[in-house]
Amino acid sequence: MISGTFKYSVLQYVPSQVLNERVNVGIVLFFAERGEVRFIYPKYLVRLKSLFHKVQEKKIRLYLDQTEKRVRALNKQDLFFVNDFRKSDDLVKFLDSEILKADDSALQFTKIYESLLYSSDYNKIVTDLQLEYFSEYNQKATVSHITESDLRRLFERDLKVKAPDIINRIQKDYRVSTENNEFVFDYAWQNGTFNLVKPVSFDLLDAKKIQEKSILLYGNLNLLADISRIRNYKFDLIIAKPSARSVFKSFDSALKTIDKADVSQEIIYSSEISSYTQSAIDYLSR
Repeated sequence: MISGTFKYSVLQYVPSQVLNERVNVGIVLFFAERGEVRFIYPKYLVRLKSLFHKVQEKKIRLYLDQTEKRVRALNKQDLFFVNDFRKSDDLVKFLDSEILKADDSALQFTKIYESLLYSSDYNKIVTDLQLEYFSEYNQKATVSHITESDLRRLFERDLKVKAPDIINRIQKDYRVSTENNEFVFDYAWQNGTFNLVKPVSFDLLDAKKIQEKSILLYGNLNLLADISRIRNYKFDLIIAKPSARSVFKSFDSALKTIDKADVSQEIIYSSEISSYTQSAIDYLSR
């Protein structure tokens, strides 16, 4: 008959001490019979990101990975086995000295919980807790998002359906060279101006990546400002909006950044591709 108990403490992400918001991100388990400690945490942090879009996901991921390595190393040390895992007070001190200093940081351990040792298979206990606490974490985000490749396919498919002969009059992978740089635009076609077409997807979950992408685009457009005036270039940017409401504000800021580039430009949203291709077809069919 199986007897005994094991203890555990839950590692929580606490973004605001005032609001007392808490999300479980890891668990340390103590098995007194073996003098062994385990650390488990979710493979993916998508759920955390969806709840708190300003969360420093990479920093938390790094800490979780380092904690797992630390626990493995501690299990190999002789001094580790002199700790009394039966006393909760000693375990609190152990967490504080060996795993995470108790302070007002965003990562904090809960009190020590005790549970019946219901199986002689410790791996089963660990797996059960993993499923109980992190089942919603341990799946990659399945929400589809629009990529630049998707935008290119939409553009070309619409042209082929409406006017298959016209697509041969639109240049692909058009290169623009300056003194120090070379830029490639997916498509180019001419009416009153020479239109350089670039699909850009902002359908991202990370506000910082949206900002970085807009700054890069702004910089590239400005590098082409002088040559664009000489050659009468117009930059047609086919844009995919973000699906996640949490980054709408960042997307609005990104558009304002791009608009500051000193070039002639037009924003075409993915929902407007059909109207844009039709205008190209109408002109090129003359």
